[in-house]
Amino acid sequence: MYYQFADLLLRSDLPLAELPVARPGLAECRVHSGPSEDRTAFEDRWDHHWRSPEGGISLSCARDGDAYRIGMTGLGTFLVEDGGEAITCPAVETLPGGTLEHLLLDQVLPRVLAHRGRLVLHAGCVVTPAGAIGFLGDSGAGKSTLCASFSRAGFPLMGDDGVVVRETAPTGFEVLATYPGLRLLPDALGPLFDGEPGDTPVAHYSAKRRLDRNHAELSLAAGPRPLRALYLLDAGLKIGIQPVGRRAAFMALLGAAFQLHLDDRDRSRELFERVSALSDAVPMRRLSYPRSFSQLDAVRDALLADAAELPPLARAGG
Repeated sequence: MYYQFADLLLRSDLPLAELPVARPGLAECRVHSGPSEDRTAFEDRWDHHWRSPEGGISLSCARDGDAYRIGMTGLGTFLVEDGGEAITCPAVETLPGGTLEHLLLDQVLPRVLAHRGRLVLHAGCVVTPAGAIGFLGDSGAGKSTLCASFSRAGFPLMGDDGVVVRETAPTGFEVLATYPGLRLLPDALGPLFDGEPGDTPVAHYSAKRRLDRNHAELSLAAGPRPLRALYLLDAGLKIGIQPVGRRAAFMALLGAAFQLHLDDRDRSRELFERVSALSDAVPMRRLSYPRSFSQLDAVRDALLADAAELPPLARAGG
């Protein structure tokens, strides 16, 4: 089956219910399941570890020649080969189907896209009359909740977890979701969505629920949109929006960028150049607000007003 992941045409032997089905063509990446036996034990060498906010290891990576291993503690190992053209997943019988798809879509494929030369950010994004606006912040910062609030109010959702940002001559930068999706904790579903939300578990180890993208109360955008601004989320006692300095914006973008392997000097240099160009052209603002569902309408109004009042975008390379 063929699927679309951002601008990547994917051919997968595994069913991927969360991705839009695509027309058959020359696939840029192939996905298949590995053998039943444990092909790469977790005690093997790892070059890098990514840690959760609590300090535990959430993901590890190692390079073996031209191949890369991506491991998730207690869940399995993915193998990336041929410059990101081939992905071998853990055997399907070792993980619940939803968990395997979540790891592939939200952890592995964004890093494969980055390895193939895209700037991929861990961010949510919605479309406003002023253009697309993106939300950056650590897991739990409120990206998905803000995205849901906008979508419920009729502003199209691009995605709540991953976006590709690329330069375009007329508009400076445009943004494209890795895939259309929305994931929320149970305590957010009731206040944000009326009736049965049509949700399914994101993964067997997560409390988050994934909404059906065909849900009647979910407004979705298709295709790339001009990127108007980025907002760095922060908790506060009242709603406030302030500009972020260039250095802080660069560091925030770098921290939000997906990477497959941290010791690839050429790709790291290219990443720095893309992040620098983005921070020069697209304004980043710090949004502080109380974490209360009753405040979401006011937060949304403040964001819409702020995006509408921003000065014209700088042209890419200008």
